Amino acid sequence: MATFLDAFNLIGETGFFEVFVPFFIVFGLMYGILTKSKILGEKVEWNAVIAFFIALLITSNVGYREFVNAIIPVFTLFALIIFLIVFLYLMLGAKEGDIAEALKAPIIQWTLIGFSIFIFFFVISNLYGGQLQAETLNETELNAWNLSSPNSIVLLLSHPAFLGVIIMMLMMAVVIYFTTKTS
Repeated sequence: MATFLDAFNLIGETGFFEVFVPFFIVFGLMYGILTKSKILGEKVEWNAVIAFFIALLITSNVGYREFVNAIIPVFTLFALIIFLIVFLYLMLGAKEGDIAEALKAPIIQWTLIGFSIFIFFFVISNLYGGQLQAETLNETELNAWNLSSPNSIVLLLSHPAFLGVIIMMLMMAVVIYFTTKTS
């Protein structure tokens, strides 16, 4: 006798979760962005057509589809954590207006943007980290600043030590900005 789990396994074997779910997510996001921003005007039909073709282009490329498939669970977990935090505040007696007002604060917005960027780079490093790590410079080449080949600059810029310094500098810049900002 077939069970509900067997039906999900059958759907998964057909590739539904690898192709159609990213298609619908990209379509929904693009349609929402186009409708909210009103780039194409008030015509909902144009927004749907453009979103459909963008979703079709993204899901037809294997690399983009793998990226969307990898980022969906991470952002879902991120959204679930935010939902649970808001739910906890509501259970402790906060009002919806208080939470909406708190989300308008620049520090909260920048924190959410920072976490989103971190998630983006986390997924990129998980997808393509092995390829980049195989091509990175070793320490003697890095210390010698051997920039004779055109590929050396790309390898230098993708070196973990260099990326760590850039991330630390960005974090320090954000801290300095928020501590010295006048209200």
